[in-house]
Amino acid sequence: MADQYTVRTDLRDRHDDGSLTGDDLDDAILSAHGECPLVGLGEVWVEVADELGINELYMAAHAVIETGWGELGDIVREKNNLYGFGAFDVAPEEMAHGFDSFADCTRHAMSYVREEYLTEGGDHYNGPTLDGMNVKYATDDQWAESICGVMNTLADHVENPRGGRSDEWPVYSANVDTENEATYVVQHLLEFHGHDLEYHDGKYGPETAGAVEVFQDEHGLTVDGVAGPNTWEALCVTVGPDRGTSDWATYAVEHVLDRLLGYDVAPESGDTDATRAAVGQFQRGMNLDDDGVVDAATWKAMVNASDE
Repeated sequence: MADQYTVRTDLRDRHDDGSLTGDDLDDAILSAHGECPLVGLGEVWVEVADELGINELYMAAHAVIETGWGELGDIVREKNNLYGFGAFDVAPEEMAHGFDSFADCTRHAMSYVREEYLTEGGDHYNGPTLDGMNVKYATDDQWAESICGVMNTLADHVENPRGGRSDEWPVYSANVDTENEATYVVQHLLEFHGHDLEYHDGKYGPETAGAVEVFQDEHGLTVDGVAGPNTWEALCVTVGPDRGTSDWATYAVEHVLDRLLGYDVAPESGDTDATRAAVGQFQRGMNLDDDGVVDAATWKAMVNASDE
């Protein structure tokens, strides 16, 4: 795919004429990088784009370059500063501005960028482009190229958020109005890992998101309540007949087989032979090893089927 952006692109032009949603941006970041502190800012970037007339992917890519996907530096962790705002080279950590949140930083910094860098007559205006901004925003002469590269990466993932891979994990965050079979899997696996939930309703509401946050903290993951690739990897355990007894992980498999895929497997029945036969049949249909054991590849295929 040809690059959509160059360092001379007018940053006042919205991506795809402003049709991008916050979820689109969050999914693109997850697809391009995985779970990170920037996930969840999509809606903020879109709101700021609507208000100021500034490209959404530029704002996201700028934050990626300044912070290493939101994961690097005390300026990020202690000051919620995503854009190196005020972090002059003489003493960047001391001089960087502090903000109450990433959202607060985004609104403040991008308002300044729009007025002073992207608007003719602004104090730092050298054209409304990355090339123009690079004159005074950053001393790194590759800064514009770096941000442009991330913009194009995110643009590719917006067009194809799963990168064309059938084994990608779906991504879920709090949405109390949506019932989804894969959310049942999340809830059952949280129970398996010792998190007692009041509801097993397939809705990714506050209780589920909160339990995911606790689980993420316990496993050294980014704590954001989002069931993305790293969280799925930690949640999923191998399920096979050699487990001996049924448990919440087995119930999760049985639930998807019965409720979504139409196999004759009664949830929580303890019928391991029927479950293994159904898993093997599903695996054959997905061109997986048909050993009846739900490993990482089979979990991915099952929850992706749940997401369709």
